[in-house]
Amino acid sequence: MARQVRELAGLVYEFGKCRSYVFEPDGGDPWFPGTEVPEDLEAQAGKACAGCPVIAECLEMTLQLEAELPRQHVVGIFGATPGHQRLRMLDVRRAQREDEQALVEAGGGAR
Repeated sequence: MARQVRELAGLVYEFGKCRSYVFEPDGGDPWFPGTEVPEDLEAQAGKACAGCPVIAECLEMTLQLEAELPRQHVVGIFGATPGHQRLRMLDVRRAQREDEQALVEAGGGAR
């Protein structure tokens, strides 16, 4: 069973690299860079989250939180993954849920 958001958030907020980041005046935000270029976002994601011990937990927490959000609200870098990549992941999860629901409704799924 997947971990619940509350448990994941506790781990991320306790151990995440971002929890102790010191922002410099006019230094920008590594997790919300001012670019929309996918390649630049992907490179920044690797840098921003490098060495973080809870990347997987952060990504899973974020995917669960963003599952019902409008697409335009899936932004920033979480779990070393920029928004455009998380949108693809969310699309895959949504399609899997729909397939599972269709199986259940057709009587072919687990009960």
